[in-house]
Amino acid sequence: MLRHKRRCSIRRPPALLLQNSADEVAARADLNAAVAELARSRGQLNSAQQLFSALQKNDSVQTLFAKHERYLHLRCAQNRKDNAPAMPIRHSNPT
Repeated sequence: MLRHKRRCSIRRPPALLLQNSADEVAARADLNAAVAELARSRGQLNSAQQLFSALQKNDSVQTLFAKHERYLHLRCAQNRKDNAPAMPIRHSNPT
């Protein structure tokens, strides 16, 4: 019995990867806003609902940061001599 071989290709949803440096810079605003929102909940976790909300915000920050980390890792892996200016991700440090 002959079986047809299927090409197995793993496709990632486009939301998981940034396509180019312009997308990475533009998406940074979302990351900075998410970090700022999470920072505002610092010291205000007085109920289960507030804790749950903070954990959801933390998940959002982790997801957005992972996009940037994957993009920068792949960009470096493709071209180690890339001298394009990279803007650092600003971390808010509420004290």
